[in-house]
Amino acid sequence: MSLSGDDADELRGYWSKLSDGGSVSVPLEKQMWGDEFGMVTDQFGIGWMVNIAQPAA
Repeated sequence: MSLSGDDADELRGYWSKLSDGGSVSVPLEKQMWGDEFGMVTDQFGIGWMVNIAQPAA
């Protein structure tokens, strides 16, 4: 599953809930393309990708 958008607070909230009891494979952090990105498997075994888009310069 994938969550993406530019509402950083909302997406970080989802990340926090998904990673609670889950397993983080890629920490949610700034990537070389400029966005924040992370991957986690939640407590039910479902894989998630979260991407927080950064505003265009």
